[in-house]
Amino acid sequence: MSADSEQDNGGIENAFDNNESTFWHSSWNPYIALPAAVTIDLGETAEVSRFTYLPRQDNNNNGQITQYSLYYSETGEISAVGSDRWNWR
Repeated sequence: MSADSEQDNGGIENAFDNNESTFWHSSWNPYIALPAAVTIDLGETAEVSRFTYLPRQDNNNNGQITQYSLYYSETGEISAVGSDRWNWR
């Protein structure tokens, strides 16, 4: 797995470590626009039936995802799966 940016102790491996107290954080810079991109290489063809997202669990709303797009590739050619927008309260 890789991310196009990471902030100090918030490496992308934290997004997949099953530990709710850690999190991935993209590099914070007011001069760099988002979006951020994360790539996950499963190593082989696999059926993925769902995508879940757990926001930060430290009562900090910083970095909450508001919209996303999912893509996949089996041959190197990238295909869109879907996208959506979340409205946080």
